[in-house]
Amino acid sequence: MRRRSVVKAAVGGGVLLSAATLTAADAAAEYTEHYQGRRITVAGTERQPLVRVDGRPLHVMRLSAGKYLSALCHYEFAPTPLAAARRAVEELRGAQLLPQAPGHVHGGEA
Repeated sequence: MRRRSVVKAAVGGGVLLSAATLTAADAAAEYTEHYQGRRITVAGTERQPLVRVDGRPLHVMRLSAGKYLSALCHYEFAPTPLAAARRAVEELRGAQLLPQAPGHVHGGEA
């Protein structure tokens, strides 16, 4: 084999490995459970989780440390989006989750 062919094969293999790792981290899945009489649905990806409580969206943000914060419990870190949603349900104490204002994006961007 020529040196150029060996380099191309090595680089190509590394790119494929990186793509496979990225795809696995971003794989979308959906999980639904009932917790304290509320229906929690977690979908989306690890980086951008989509969390709903009784069908209403709950804003959950992923931190760089791999922890999550919800709009209701923004002083407590949770290990997963599901754990953040469970804590939000506890904080709601039976109240309904209010819809997010139209056009509101966390961080002040619109």
